[in-house]
Amino acid sequence: MKYIIYCRKSTESDDRQILSIDSQESTLLDLARKNGYEIFQTFKESKSAKKPGRPVFNEMMSFMEKTKDEYCILTWNLDRLARNSFDGGNIIWFMDQRFITEIMTCDKVFKNNADDKMMMNMVFGFAKKYVDDLSKNVKRGNKTKMEKGGWPGFAPYGYLNDKANKTILVDEERAGYVKRCFELFSSGRFSLKDVTKIMEEEGMRSRGGCKVSKSNIQNILTNSFYYGFMHKGDNYYQGNHEPLISKKTFDDVHEVLNRRSRFKKEKHFFHLRGLFTCAVCGCSLTASKKKGHDYYYCTNGKRVCSEHKNYLRSEVLDSLIIPFFDKINIDEEIIEIAYESVKEEKRLQGANNVETKEILVKQLEGVKRKQEVLLDSFVSQTTPKDIYASKMTKLNGEEIYIKQRLSSLELEKNKEAIIDDKIRDFLLNTKKLKDDYLNSNEIKKNTIANRLLWNLSVSGQKVLNYKAKEPFNVLLNGPKICDTVSLLRW
Repeated sequence: MKYIIYCRKSTESDDRQILSIDSQESTLLDLARKNGYEIFQTFKESKSAKKPGRPVFNEMMSFMEKTKDEYCILTWNLDRLARNSFDGGNIIWFMDQRFITEIMTCDKVFKNNADDKMMMNMVFGFAKKYVDDLSKNVKRGNKTKMEKGGWPGFAPYGYLNDKANKTILVDEERAGYVKRCFELFSSGRFSLKDVTKIMEEEGMRSRGGCKVSKSNIQNILTNSFYYGFMHKGDNYYQGNHEPLISKKTFDDVHEVLNRRSRFKKEKHFFHLRGLFTCAVCGCSLTASKKKGHDYYYCTNGKRVCSEHKNYLRSEVLDSLIIPFFDKINIDEEIIEIAYESVKEEKRLQGANNVETKEILVKQLEGVKRKQEVLLDSFVSQTTPKDIYASKMTKLNGEEIYIKQRLSSLELEKNKEAIIDDKIRDFLLNTKKLKDDYLNSNEIKKNTIANRLLWNLSVSGQKVLNYKAKEPFNVLLNGPKICDTVSLLRW
């Protein structure tokens, strides 16, 4: 009879209390010396035994079957050999075939007889039950944590695990990159490949310092965690973590991803395309490259335009945008007036928020009643599983949206203390936009221009009409002081 040693250390957290492989081997070698056994071969691996497929274990079994000698296996405990029914059954079968004569552990010897094999079956069965119970308990614990708004796993990119408090915190170093990904892709002007390239150029890197791949960007864009909605299996939960984006932004990205028409890759990027229209016919200006310069011209889609042969260089259109930056520069006195106006607006809004909260609470109660009715119909097998899943997903989405609105109302109560900083930061940053625009690359210029304006109607080299985006429309169109609360929408 030949003696072999098998040592196994699971790589999973539930098995950390088990002796290390070196400790197991040392203990088994001492056992062999005490009994005068000469070890023929040693097999060691770090692999969970809860399912079949361990390479070293399979190598050991093949070795014994191929040589057809009689072997005694020394192992620290029977559960080192198997924690699943398949491998446990194989061990018993090899004993029936006399490939394995006996199995020796630190406290018992199992011989090739009916009583010992029955005992081994029981030990393997208990080991299997331990794995099953452990899996069930872990899933139950994770479900309970998520129901309370916690996340049981590793924090997604843009967040950090606070191990001390067992919560999820915003990663200030990387959260901005996540927001930027959603901003770029939701515009509909960039493909996943484009967003990946832009983010690489802007310095986005993984936690390990590597470049972030296109598939990772797609995972970020499809992860509802970023607007506070946790998804696990068929279940949905409201998270306690701080959202990085709004649900509307996530829905905009989802819509872009699910467009039926395939994204048409632009051969050249023109930073002002889609921003200007022709004042004569209303068609958009398109662009082309000629002799190293960008030229914009009317598409003449209606076949009636007399301006479509007039070409404007991008430098000319840039000069038409620059005056708008000058218009949004305001002095410190007006900043103070805006601040006082916002404080008064907030006082008036307080009463309206109370009424809005009552309406939202009633809506939330209605959604919960619908969820209960739907669940009862599913349990009673009145509603098919696919219809139940679809409707429950929709109701869960409504619940998340209402809860987010209620949370935003609660935040409004505490906003008064930081209104001064928010308004000042916004207004002071508008003073920098002109320099940022003049000194940025085309992609950054595109972002700034589209943040400020849209639908600029031009004829010749003059802007005849335009529309300003919020909150800049408040500054460009001469706001009343009582309307300055709109600045908070930034």
